[in-house]
Amino acid sequence: MESKEFKKIVSEVLLQNGFTIKHRKYCLEDDSLIVFINFQKSNFSNSYYINYYFMIKSLHSKIQKLVIKDKDFEGRIHHYTLSGKTSGDFNLDEVYHEDIKYSIQKGIDKKIKPAFNEGIVNYLNSRPIVKMMSSKATKKYLEEQTKYLD
Repeated sequence: MESKEFKKIVSEVLLQNGFTIKHRKYCLEDDSLIVFINFQKSNFSNSYYINYYFMIKSLHSKIQKLVIKDKDFEGRIHHYTLSGKTSGDFNLDEVYHEDIKYSIQKGIDKKIKPAFNEGIVNYLNSRPIVKMMSSKATKKYLEEQTKYLD
């Protein structure tokens, strides 16, 4: 599969799920949160990684660009084949149209939308590795949000 075709399939699924193009990136946002998608080309094979980066709006005075260094927490959408195999990358020599659509939709439903639906605190508390790898500002934000709950 060609890179252009792969990105077109991913784009269709993202747009169907409410993503828009902002600052040349696919993004989804509400009043408190923004997530953007980044395609990372592998240096070692004909494959892509699809990474997503969240920014908590209250931690950023003004979001002018969607850049990875400003992210608060992140993750990766995995490739799932219809036969059940899982991979962290999408090898363009081995992927199929339906696998891509299924994988992107599953990633959105399981890894991205819950941050909006459950709230930031619940999302990160239910994902300890993501929480551990989040920015210092995010950890402080969580501490502030939960200090009166006990």
